[in-house]
Amino acid sequence: MKPYADIAIIDWTDDDGNRELSDVRSVTFTNDDPSTPVKTMNRRRRAQGFTSGVATYGVELEVALDSASPEVDYERCQRTKEIVQLSYTQGDDGKRFNLIDGRVESVSTPFNAEGESRQTVKVTFLDKLPED
Repeated sequence: MKPYADIAIIDWTDDDGNRELSDVRSVTFTNDDPSTPVKTMNRRRRAQGFTSGVATYGVELEVALDSASPEVDYERCQRTKEIVQLSYTQGDDGKRFNLIDGRVESVSTPFNAEGESRQTVKVTFLDKLPED
């Protein structure tokens, strides 16, 4: 049977330093590289190709909200437009990646029927670098 990576170890770096996030309940990584069709005036009335898009990398973190002492003050990071870095490892001995030059785009606090309050944090990064 083939083993699959089932955990991600996440480190957050901001002006307050570097720390491993332990309150993360779920994380979603997105790689967005938009390219749009190039429409020109030609006899065949069809697009000629695609533009090269600018890649952005997004992360959506769902973290347990600890009102007494949160791991990271995401609202402060958003308010001050702080540049952050996120590093993650896929699996126990998996490949490690660094997402750099990020900014917190939104912070929301949904409540659910189970009573646990969580924060959903969306961060956009400019580059993704693999670690050697």
